[in-house]
Amino acid sequence: MRFIMSGRPSWSAVVSTLLFTLLGIPDLRLSAQAEAASAARGYFRQAVEADRRGDYSTALDLMSKARDSWPSQSAYLIGLAAMCARVGDTVETARWLNAYADLGLGQDLSHEEDFDLLREAAPVRAAMKRVEANRKPLVRSEMAFRLNENDFFPEGMTHDPVKGDFYLASVRHRKIARVDRKGRSADFIREGQDGLLAVLGVRADPGHG
Repeated sequence: MRFIMSGRPSWSAVVSTLLFTLLGIPDLRLSAQAEAASAARGYFRQAVEADRRGDYSTALDLMSKARDSWPSQSAYLIGLAAMCARVGDTVETARWLNAYADLGLGQDLSHEEDFDLLREAAPVRAAMKRVEANRKPLVRSEMAFRLNENDFFPEGMTHDPVKGDFYLASVRHRKIARVDRKGRSADFIREGQDGLLAVLGVRADPGHG
């Protein structure tokens, strides 16, 4: 699964949201988002019910409203694509499949009967290839090192650019491991040392050693 993030929130937006949260003041933006999400879920439930009744026109209209209320929710895009495919609308099926692919998502559609009617139509086939392509793993990395413990799942990690060491924090084991530039790992802080509790994050400070 790919996650794509574009743009950065302004500091004013971050600070205002934080203040609203800490002071218990309703944030109108968050309230509006919650209302939109709630409306989308309502439309979606109604669309599914209409679809089960065989009222495809109403189902499609309601699913479109769900998508309009929450454009980035992938379930509504796939729902629209499936409904359009069942009624034989090649253009709209391809449109919503492409919109789904644009999110970087890759649901396996190879056995979805909803698309059987249009699966071989050129626009739909091309859109499905884009969805399938999103399922392929992105292999752009190489192994840096391994820890000696199979159940060590780092909650935090930092790197010392001077010594070349990595430090990894453990919530479960209540300790910090160090891995040197040769990949050798050892406890930097032993489990529970000096009453240490779960370690959530670490940061190297080369300037002070």
